[in-house]
Amino acid sequence: MLIADDQSMHRQQVRGHPRYRPAPARLPARLALALVLAALGLGGPSGPSAAADGLSFGYLQLAAEPAGRSLGGAHLATVAGPAALAWNPAGLGTDPQPALLLSHATWTAGTAWQWGGACLAMGGGGLGLSCGLFRSGALDGYDSEGNPTGGFSPLQGFVTLAHGRPLTNGLRAGLEVELLLETDGTDQEYRSWAGGAGIQLDAGRLHLAGTARHLGPALKAGGESYPLPATLALAVTLDVARRSRLHAGSAAVGGESPTLRVGAEWGATEALAAYLGAQSTPGESVADLQTSMGLALELGRTRVGYGYQPARHLEASHQLSLTLLFER
Repeated sequence: MLIADDQSMHRQQVRGHPRYRPAPARLPARLALALVLAALGLGGPSGPSAAADGLSFGYLQLAAEPAGRSLGGAHLATVAGPAALAWNPAGLGTDPQPALLLSHATWTAGTAWQWGGACLAMGGGGLGLSCGLFRSGALDGYDSEGNPTGGFSPLQGFVTLAHGRPLTNGLRAGLEVELLLETDGTDQEYRSWAGGAGIQLDAGRLHLAGTARHLGPALKAGGESYPLPATLALAVTLDVARRSRLHAGSAAVGGESPTLRVGAEWGATEALAAYLGAQSTPGESVADLQTSMGLALELGRTRVGYGYQPARHLEASHQLSLTLLFER
Protein backbone atom coordinates (compact mmCIF):
# COMPACT_ATOMS: atom_id res chain seq x y z
CA MET A 1 0.00 0.00 0.00
CA LEU A 2 1.13 3.52 -0.29
CA ILE A 3 3.78 4.30 1.83
CA ALA A 4 7.46 4.34 1.80
CA ASP A 5 6.87 6.79 -1.06
CA ASP A 6 6.93 6.03 -4.73
CA GLN A 7 10.03 8.09 -5.35
CA SER A 8 12.38 6.42 -2.84
CA MET A 9 12.37 3.14 -4.75
CA HIS A 10 11.76 4.53 -8.19
CA ARG A 11 14.80 6.80 -8.14
CA GLN A 12 17.08 3.75 -8.21
CA GLN A 13 15.53 2.44 -11.39
CA VAL A 14 15.90 5.51 -13.58
CA ARG A 15 18.27 4.90 -16.45
CA GLY A 16 21.64 6.49 -15.91
CA HIS A 17 21.20 7.04 -12.17
CA PRO A 18 24.58 6.33 -10.52
CA ARG A 19 23.05 3.94 -7.97
CA TYR A 20 21.12 1.94 -10.53
CA ARG A 21 22.50 -1.52 -11.32
CA PRO A 22 19.60 -3.62 -12.67
CA ALA A 23 19.68 -7.23 -13.72
CA PRO A 24 21.64 -8.26 -16.77
CA ALA A 25 19.15 -8.55 -19.58
CA ARG A 26 19.24 -12.36 -19.60
CA LEU A 27 19.77 -13.22 -15.94
CA PRO A 28 16.74 -14.88 -14.28
CA ALA A 29 14.77 -14.16 -11.15
CA ARG A 30 16.96 -12.70 -8.47
CA LEU A 31 18.31 -9.59 -10.15
CA ALA A 32 15.21 -9.06 -12.24
CA LEU A 33 13.10 -9.11 -9.08
CA ALA A 34 15.50 -6.76 -7.34
CA LEU A 35 14.97 -4.39 -10.25
CA VAL A 36 11.23 -4.41 -9.76
CA LEU A 37 11.54 -3.77 -6.03
CA ALA A 38 14.12 -1.07 -6.44
CA ALA A 39 11.69 0.65 -8.79
CA LEU A 40 8.62 0.62 -6.59
CA GLY A 41 7.65 1.49 -3.07
CA LEU A 42 4.54 2.43 -1.22
CA GLY A 43 3.91 0.81 2.04
CA GLY A 44 7.09 -1.13 2.39
CA PRO A 45 10.67 -0.41 3.32
CA SER A 46 12.93 1.74 1.21
CA GLY A 47 14.27 0.46 -2.09
CA PRO A 48 17.62 -0.99 -1.03
CA SER A 49 16.25 -2.90 1.96
CA ALA A 50 13.28 -4.19 -0.01
CA ALA A 51 15.52 -5.57 -2.70
CA ALA A 52 17.85 -7.07 -0.12
CA ASP A 53 14.95 -8.76 1.64
CA GLY A 54 14.02 -10.41 -1.66
CA LEU A 55 10.30 -9.56 -1.74
CA SER A 56 8.61 -10.26 -5.07
CA PHE A 57 5.90 -8.36 -6.98
CA GLY A 58 6.71 -5.08 -5.25
CA TYR A 59 4.46 -3.13 -7.62
CA LEU A 60 1.47 -4.36 -5.58
CA GLN A 61 2.30 -1.60 -3.11
CA LEU A 62 1.72 1.27 -5.54
CA ALA A 63 -1.14 3.64 -4.71
CA ALA A 64 -3.87 3.05 -7.25
CA GLU A 65 -5.67 6.40 -7.18
CA PRO A 66 -5.05 10.01 -6.10
CA ALA A 67 -7.43 10.33 -3.14
CA GLY A 68 -5.98 7.38 -1.25
CA ARG A 69 -2.46 8.35 -2.13
CA SER A 70 -3.07 11.93 -0.97
CA LEU A 71 -4.35 10.64 2.37
CA GLY A 72 -1.24 8.55 2.91
CA GLY A 73 -3.27 5.35 2.70
CA ALA A 74 -4.75 6.07 6.14
CA HIS A 75 -8.37 5.97 4.95
CA LEU A 76 -8.96 2.20 5.07
CA ALA A 77 -11.97 2.63 7.37
CA THR A 78 -13.98 4.79 4.96
CA VAL A 79 -12.80 3.92 1.45
CA ALA A 80 -15.68 2.79 -0.79
CA GLY A 81 -16.56 2.18 -4.44
CA PRO A 82 -13.95 1.11 -7.00
CA ALA A 83 -11.13 2.56 -4.86
CA ALA A 84 -11.88 -0.10 -2.25
CA LEU A 85 -10.35 -2.62 -4.64
CA ALA A 86 -7.01 -0.93 -4.06
CA TRP A 87 -7.17 -0.52 -0.28
CA ASN A 88 -9.81 -2.54 1.56
CA PRO A 89 -12.30 -4.95 -0.11
CA ALA A 90 -14.75 -4.42 2.77
CA GLY A 91 -15.46 -0.98 1.27
CA LEU A 92 -17.31 -2.69 -1.59
CA GLY A 93 -20.10 -3.42 0.90
CA THR A 94 -20.81 0.28 1.50
CA ASP A 95 -24.07 0.90 -0.38
CA PRO A 96 -22.39 -0.09 -3.67
CA GLN A 97 -23.17 2.00 -6.74
CA PRO A 98 -22.05 0.90 -10.21
CA ALA A 99 -18.91 2.88 -10.99
CA LEU A 100 -15.71 2.87 -13.01
CA LEU A 101 -12.43 4.47 -11.86
CA LEU A 102 -9.42 5.01 -14.14
CA SER A 103 -6.10 6.37 -12.89
CA HIS A 104 -2.74 7.33 -14.37
CA ALA A 105 0.54 8.32 -12.69
CA THR A 106 3.89 9.18 -14.24
CA TRP A 107 7.49 9.43 -13.07
CA THR A 108 10.77 10.20 -14.79
CA ALA A 109 12.38 8.28 -17.66
CA GLY A 110 9.13 7.22 -19.28
CA THR A 111 7.72 5.16 -16.41
CA ALA A 112 3.96 5.05 -15.96
CA TRP A 113 1.44 3.42 -13.61
CA GLN A 114 -2.11 2.77 -14.87
CA TRP A 115 -4.89 1.35 -12.75
CA GLY A 116 -8.58 0.72 -13.39
CA GLY A 117 -11.37 -0.62 -11.20
CA ALA A 118 -15.11 -1.18 -11.56
CA CYS A 119 -17.79 -2.28 -9.10
CA LEU A 120 -21.49 -3.08 -9.01
CA ALA A 121 -24.06 -4.27 -6.50
CA MET A 122 -24.37 -8.06 -6.25
CA GLY A 123 -25.39 -10.64 -3.67
CA GLY A 124 -26.36 -8.16 -0.99
CA GLY A 125 -23.00 -6.39 -1.31
CA GLY A 126 -20.63 -5.25 -4.00
CA LEU A 127 -18.50 -7.09 -6.57
CA GLY A 128 -15.42 -5.45 -8.06
CA LEU A 129 -12.74 -6.11 -10.66
CA SER A 130 -9.52 -4.14 -11.06
CA CYS A 131 -6.25 -4.33 -12.96
CA GLY A 132 -2.97 -2.45 -12.82
CA LEU A 133 -0.03 -2.10 -15.19
CA PHE A 134 3.39 -0.64 -14.41
CA ARG A 135 5.69 0.17 -17.33
CA SER A 136 9.30 1.01 -16.60
CA GLY A 137 10.30 2.08 -20.09
CA ALA A 138 13.60 1.09 -21.69
CA LEU A 139 16.36 0.47 -19.15
CA ASP A 140 20.07 -0.28 -19.44
CA GLY A 141 21.30 -3.49 -17.82
CA TYR A 142 24.68 -3.97 -16.15
CA ASP A 143 26.44 -7.00 -14.75
CA SER A 144 27.89 -7.14 -11.23
CA GLU A 145 31.07 -5.43 -12.44
CA GLY A 146 29.23 -2.54 -14.07
CA ASN A 147 29.60 -3.71 -17.66
CA PRO A 148 26.61 -3.01 -19.94
CA THR A 149 24.53 -6.05 -20.91
CA GLY A 150 22.00 -4.37 -23.20
CA GLY A 151 18.63 -2.74 -22.87
CA PHE A 152 15.37 -4.25 -21.65
CA SER A 153 11.85 -3.08 -20.72
CA PRO A 154 10.34 -4.56 -17.52
CA LEU A 155 6.58 -4.85 -17.31
CA GLN A 156 4.43 -5.70 -14.28
CA GLY A 157 0.68 -6.14 -13.87
CA PHE A 158 -2.11 -7.77 -11.91
CA VAL A 159 -5.86 -8.46 -11.87
CA THR A 160 -7.94 -8.41 -8.67
CA LEU A 161 -11.44 -9.79 -8.07
CA ALA A 162 -13.10 -8.82 -4.79
CA HIS A 163 -16.43 -8.97 -2.96
CA GLY A 164 -17.58 -6.96 0.06
CA ARG A 165 -20.83 -7.10 2.01
CA PRO A 166 -22.41 -5.85 5.24
CA LEU A 167 -22.51 -8.40 8.08
CA THR A 168 -24.33 -6.54 10.85
CA ASN A 169 -25.27 -2.94 11.44
CA GLY A 170 -22.10 -0.94 10.83
CA LEU A 171 -19.84 -3.95 10.16
CA ARG A 172 -18.62 -4.88 6.68
CA ALA A 173 -16.18 -7.51 5.44
CA GLY A 174 -14.54 -8.27 2.12
CA LEU A 175 -12.39 -10.87 0.38
CA GLU A 176 -10.15 -10.60 -2.67
CA VAL A 177 -7.97 -12.73 -4.94
CA GLU A 178 -5.14 -11.43 -7.13
CA LEU A 179 -3.43 -12.84 -10.21
CA LEU A 180 0.10 -11.46 -10.59
CA LEU A 181 2.48 -11.17 -13.53
CA GLU A 182 5.85 -9.58 -14.19
CA THR A 183 8.51 -9.89 -16.86
CA ASP A 184 12.03 -8.52 -17.09
CA GLY A 185 11.49 -7.58 -20.72
CA THR A 186 13.25 -10.61 -22.16
CA ASP A 187 12.18 -14.24 -21.97
CA GLN A 188 11.75 -14.31 -18.18
CA GLU A 189 8.19 -14.25 -16.84
CA TYR A 190 6.96 -14.72 -13.27
CA ARG A 191 3.39 -15.53 -12.24
CA SER A 192 1.72 -16.04 -8.90
CA TRP A 193 -1.49 -15.45 -7.01
CA ALA A 194 -2.45 -13.85 -3.72
CA GLY A 195 -5.47 -13.30 -1.51
CA GLY A 196 -6.60 -10.83 1.09
CA ALA A 197 -9.39 -9.74 3.40
CA GLY A 198 -10.56 -6.62 5.18
CA ILE A 199 -13.15 -5.31 7.63
CA GLN A 200 -14.73 -1.94 8.35
CA LEU A 201 -16.69 -0.97 11.45
CA ASP A 202 -18.76 2.18 11.89
CA ALA A 203 -19.33 3.33 15.46
CA GLY A 204 -20.98 6.71 15.27
CA ARG A 205 -18.39 9.29 14.26
CA LEU A 206 -15.62 6.72 14.64
CA HIS A 207 -14.69 4.25 11.90
CA LEU A 208 -12.27 1.34 12.29
CA ALA A 209 -10.64 -0.97 9.76
CA GLY A 210 -8.15 -3.79 9.38
CA THR A 211 -6.73 -5.50 6.29
CA ALA A 212 -4.45 -8.41 5.43
CA ARG A 213 -3.49 -8.31 1.76
CA HIS A 214 -1.11 -9.83 -0.79
CA LEU A 215 -1.00 -13.16 1.03
CA GLY A 216 0.14 -16.04 -1.12
CA PRO A 217 2.90 -18.53 -1.92
CA ALA A 218 6.44 -17.23 -2.31
CA LEU A 219 7.87 -17.06 -5.79
CA LYS A 220 10.39 -19.84 -6.45
CA ALA A 221 13.13 -18.99 -8.91
CA GLY A 222 16.76 -19.95 -9.36
CA GLY A 223 16.64 -22.20 -6.32
CA GLU A 224 15.65 -19.31 -4.07
CA SER A 225 12.40 -18.09 -2.53
CA TYR A 226 10.97 -14.57 -2.84
CA PRO A 227 7.96 -13.85 -0.57
CA LEU A 228 5.13 -11.59 -1.68
CA PRO A 229 4.82 -8.16 0.00
CA ALA A 230 2.28 -9.39 2.56
CA THR A 231 0.71 -6.29 4.11
CA LEU A 232 -1.06 -5.97 7.46
CA ALA A 233 -2.74 -2.64 8.18
CA LEU A 234 -4.97 -0.99 10.79
CA ALA A 235 -6.69 2.38 10.54
CA VAL A 236 -9.11 4.66 12.35
CA THR A 237 -11.12 7.61 11.03
CA LEU A 238 -12.92 10.36 12.94
CA ASP A 239 -15.68 12.48 11.45
CA VAL A 240 -14.90 15.99 12.69
CA ALA A 241 -17.49 17.85 10.61
CA ARG A 242 -20.09 17.16 7.98
CA ARG A 243 -17.59 16.82 5.14
CA SER A 244 -14.30 16.63 7.04
CA ARG A 245 -12.41 13.66 8.46
CA LEU A 246 -9.13 12.82 10.18
CA HIS A 247 -7.42 9.50 9.42
CA ALA A 248 -4.63 7.60 11.16
CA GLY A 249 -3.20 4.12 10.75
CA SER A 250 -0.23 1.84 10.47
CA ALA A 251 0.92 -0.78 7.99
CA ALA A 252 3.68 -3.38 7.98
CA VAL A 253 4.96 -4.97 4.77
CA GLY A 254 6.88 -8.21 4.65
CA GLY A 255 7.52 -8.25 8.39
CA GLU A 256 9.39 -4.92 8.29
CA SER A 257 8.87 -2.10 10.79
CA PRO A 258 5.36 -0.64 10.53
CA THR A 259 4.86 2.65 8.76
CA LEU A 260 2.69 5.29 10.41
CA ARG A 261 0.09 7.06 8.28
CA VAL A 262 -2.01 10.16 8.81
CA GLY A 263 -4.42 12.01 6.57
CA ALA A 264 -7.03 14.75 6.57
CA GLU A 265 -9.83 15.46 4.14
CA TRP A 266 -11.91 18.61 3.91
CA GLY A 267 -15.04 18.99 1.85
CA ALA A 268 -14.93 22.64 0.87
CA THR A 269 -18.28 22.21 -0.91
CA GLU A 270 -20.50 19.34 -1.95
CA ALA A 271 -18.49 19.09 -5.16
CA LEU A 272 -14.94 19.94 -4.07
CA ALA A 273 -12.70 18.12 -1.57
CA ALA A 274 -9.07 18.59 -0.55
CA TYR A 275 -6.73 15.94 0.88
CA LEU A 276 -3.46 16.03 2.80
CA GLY A 277 -1.44 13.08 4.07
CA ALA A 278 1.92 11.96 5.41
CA GLN A 279 3.73 8.75 6.29
CA SER A 280 6.88 7.85 8.15
CA THR A 281 8.63 4.88 9.72
CA PRO A 282 9.64 5.26 13.39
CA GLY A 283 13.36 5.73 13.74
CA GLU A 284 13.78 7.51 10.41
CA SER A 285 14.90 11.13 10.26
CA VAL A 286 12.52 14.02 9.72
CA ALA A 287 13.89 14.27 6.18
CA ASP A 288 12.36 10.85 5.44
CA LEU A 289 8.83 12.05 6.21
CA GLN A 290 6.77 11.71 3.03
CA THR A 291 3.92 14.11 2.32
CA SER A 292 1.18 14.06 -0.29
CA MET A 293 -1.81 16.18 -1.24
CA GLY A 294 -4.68 16.19 -3.68
CA LEU A 295 -8.04 17.48 -4.84
CA ALA A 296 -11.29 15.90 -6.03
CA LEU A 297 -14.00 17.61 -8.07
CA GLU A 298 -17.43 16.11 -8.65
CA LEU A 299 -19.38 17.17 -11.73
CA GLY A 300 -22.69 15.35 -11.75
CA ARG A 301 -21.89 11.69 -12.29
CA THR A 302 -18.24 12.38 -13.05
CA ARG A 303 -15.43 12.81 -10.54
CA VAL A 304 -11.96 14.08 -11.36
CA GLY A 305 -9.10 13.50 -8.92
CA TYR A 306 -5.56 14.80 -8.71
CA GLY A 307 -2.73 13.75 -6.40
CA TYR A 308 0.74 15.21 -5.94
CA GLN A 309 3.74 13.81 -4.11
CA PRO A 310 6.92 15.89 -3.72
CA ALA A 311 10.19 14.10 -4.35
CA ARG A 312 13.46 14.51 -2.51
CA HIS A 313 15.73 13.29 -5.32
CA LEU A 314 13.91 13.30 -8.66
CA GLU A 315 10.90 14.87 -10.28
CA ALA A 316 7.73 15.05 -8.22
CA SER A 317 4.99 12.56 -9.09
CA HIS A 318 1.53 13.51 -10.34
CA GLN A 319 -1.52 11.25 -10.49
CA LEU A 320 -4.87 11.82 -12.21
CA SER A 321 -8.10 9.85 -12.03
CA LEU A 322 -11.54 9.83 -13.62
CA THR A 323 -14.54 8.19 -11.94
CA LEU A 324 -17.84 7.55 -13.73
CA LEU A 325 -20.96 6.81 -11.68
CA PHE A 326 -23.84 4.88 -13.25
CA GLU A 327 -27.51 4.41 -12.46
CA ARG A 328 -28.22 1.79 -9.81
